[in-house]
Amino acid sequence: MVEILILWTYMLLVCLAAGTVTLTLLAKILPTPRPSQLGPAACVMTGIFSLTVYAETFSLFAGVGAAAHLLMLALLAAGCWFCRGEVRVIGARFRTILRSREWLMILLFAVAVAFFTSRGKFHTDTGIYHAQAIRLIEEYGTVLGSGNLQQHFAYNSSSLCFAALFTFSWILPGAFHGTTGFLMTVLGIYAVHGLLQLRRTHAYGAAACQTGILIYILTDVYYAQSPATDYFAMLCVLFLFSEWLKGSSRRGEFSLSGYYGLLSIAAIFLVSLKLSAAAVVLLAVYPLVLLLKERKPVQILRFLLVGFLSILPFLIRNILISGWLLYPVDSLDLFSVDWKVPAAYLEHDAAQISVWAKCLYDVNKKDWTVRQWLPVWLSGQQHYELMLIYAQFAAVLLLVIDLIFRLLRRIRIGWDRVFYYLAVAASLAVWFLEAPFIRYGLAFLFALPLTAAFEFFGMTFHELVPSNHAAKISSAAVPTRHRATVSLTLGASLCLAIFLCFTSWLDHYMMDDLVFTKHHLTEPYYLTQIPFDTVRESSVDWNGITIYYSEETDRNSYWLTPSVCYRSMLDRTEPRGKTIRDGFRPKDTTADEK
Repeated sequence: MVEILILWTYMLLVCLAAGTVTLTLLAKILPTPRPSQLGPAACVMTGIFSLTVYAETFSLFAGVGAAAHLLMLALLAAGCWFCRGEVRVIGARFRTILRSREWLMILLFAVAVAFFTSRGKFHTDTGIYHAQAIRLIEEYGTVLGSGNLQQHFAYNSSSLCFAALFTFSWILPGAFHGTTGFLMTVLGIYAVHGLLQLRRTHAYGAAACQTGILIYILTDVYYAQSPATDYFAMLCVLFLFSEWLKGSSRRGEFSLSGYYGLLSIAAIFLVSLKLSAAAVVLLAVYPLVLLLKERKPVQILRFLLVGFLSILPFLIRNILISGWLLYPVDSLDLFSVDWKVPAAYLEHDAAQISVWAKCLYDVNKKDWTVRQWLPVWLSGQQHYELMLIYAQFAAVLLLVIDLIFRLLRRIRIGWDRVFYYLAVAASLAVWFLEAPFIRYGLAFLFALPLTAAFEFFGMTFHELVPSNHAAKISSAAVPTRHRATVSLTLGASLCLAIFLCFTSWLDHYMMDDLVFTKHHLTEPYYLTQIPFDTVRESSVDWNGITIYYSEETDRNSYWLTPSVCYRSMLDRTEPRGKTIRDGFRPKDTTADEK
């Protein structure tokens, strides 16, 4: 735990500096807010995003190890000197927060998450490929055709590059794996701070997503030691949603087109964390419309260029690792290279993800219609998961009532909210139709009902009750008043229903967290962190290239590299040259024709 807290402090300062420099430079070419206008939390998250892009870019040329880290520090030192005015302002605000009454809350939250991050059992996917993928990035960077060694490597979440940048394996005796816990701590403190300020800001939509962040942390904190890609992506999506819903409440502080444009760049970047977040790119349409209205074509081109550059390293890595632009999406078959994962393997992999998420467990059922698989899927869900699904239907009804209520009261509906709900709905639709495993879509499953409930509550009790609007309605408008009262009553009932749906979820995971604490309280990880798991491994020799494979089912190792989880994948792969850096290719290049 002590080791974790020390390294998190270092990571916080690095990410804060990186975000401040990035936002300052962007503000010089785009009408985006300066760091001092956004605050330390936005700077830290921007730093995480920008350092992830940096690590991805560096991995195209070499392993992300000591050289990558030292170059990063040198670039940040130069950037901080160049942007020293903004750095001083952000530093002063950061120190003010630490000196405020919230410092004890910050400390306790960090210590609590550090406890979970220091010990426990690793997530299944960390054992299958997360840990080994990080080691590959550290040692070799981007390995041509590594998706042939094990197809999981082709999923290529950019969060693993960020994890590789901060394993400190070049200086520590082991490998630090606390990036998930670090993100949970940063966003947890951000969420608590936002909720404490709700009485002043009245940012109910943002508060809903901040509540979602806290529920998500509560759900997965006992896996905080795992660099799991789902956790990273879903937490970042909830942060983006929260910041998006703050926009209208900050009107007048800065250009809203620039603010939403900045968030649109972040939305594009989030696709590199997990393809399940791809639909959030719909948010980018709104600032595009604003800039078109303002007749700023040059700014539009600059925003598009920066957004493209934020995801370009991810796309290049996809091509080099698997030969596909977006693995496992077979509709974008654009390249013909010898290291390309055969289409037949990609299709089987995509089908396997889909049928497992639908509780079918048989790739021969991949073409089942919704009508066929939906009953099977529903029967495979736990009670607390079903309650979360019910909350989605309650949220849809609540949004309809909310719309009616606003129309009756002539309350303006912001287009930023419209695009937000469109992005959430599209994300839920993609999740449900493609791979409806609850874990894959938690950010969206939390966001829709919580935002609907919080915003209805905020509209009703903040905007209407204080203004006593109902008393101003003339006697001729009594039918309208009665309709509004009915809408209010139904809306309040649906808010209560959503709350009750979430109590089942919270009860389940709070109990899990308590059980975890009880079972792992005496483990000796109060100074250092639990190391990555070790597994029994054997090896094969390919003309001087040693490749390791696990002798245990669905378990891989961080400690030996390159290492694969399944021996059968090696049987269909061969080296492209005499070294690992030359890459790998499939033996049977005609597999996609079968």
